[in-house]
Amino acid sequence: MMKTLPYKKIFMNAFIAFFIYGTWAYSANHIGAILSAFTQGSMSFVNTFILAISLEIIHIISTNLIHLILYVIGLFCLIVGTQAIVHYIIGTENILLTLLPGMTIGTLYMIIYLLNLYKGNNDIK
Repeated sequence: MMKTLPYKKIFMNAFIAFFIYGTWAYSANHIGAILSAFTQGSMSFVNTFILAISLEIIHIISTNLIHLILYVIGLFCLIVGTQAIVHYIIGTENILLTLLPGMTIGTLYMIIYLLNLYKGNNDIK
């Protein structure tokens, strides 16, 4: 049975990510702070939205815990790699400092999100 995805919750999380990480990027960069803030905020919105939907889908299609973990690690690397490349292209002054909060909090977000999904459905072994 296909589950309906919680789009309202996902959108709100993405909206909050835009403001939190955009504000952080602004404070982490002196040169080009506004461009870095808008870029990081926009990417955080899109990435949070895509990440949450992907986690919902990955949770549904994963056959075991190892597959789930591998999917999540791959997704995380793809998102962080994309963000680093975009910030390099636009000339963000402090790329690591700009991405570090999103990487740490994003990892916790993924773990908590998946644990909540797993609590609701124990089909994955």
